[in-house]
Amino acid sequence: MAKKKPSARNLRREAERGVVKLKNDVVRVEKTRPGGSAERPIDIVSASLVDVLAVGEPCPLCGGELRLEAHEAETRGEMRLRIARVVCKMCRSPWERFYRIVPNQLN
Repeated sequence: MAKKKPSARNLRREAERGVVKLKNDVVRVEKTRPGGSAERPIDIVSASLVDVLAVGEPCPLCGGELRLEAHEAETRGEMRLRIARVVCKMCRSPWERFYRIVPNQLN
């Protein structure tokens, strides 16, 4: 007996599950990159760089332009962090970028 052909609904639901799985994988990988989590902040010399750097990268999910929603200072443990909360203009995915201000050291 031949195998039954999957319905259009089943094919659509399978594709949707694949998209959700791909998005979860991208989010997990993004958290391991520098600036993707509080444990891996990007070192900068001035707080004024946060806004520029946060929107300077494309959306990790779709490659679209990011819009800055908030720029906050926060203390986690003994580390002072700057957190940029950004949203993609195309896919509306929210992202967080973490920065640590380190003083400019002389040679």
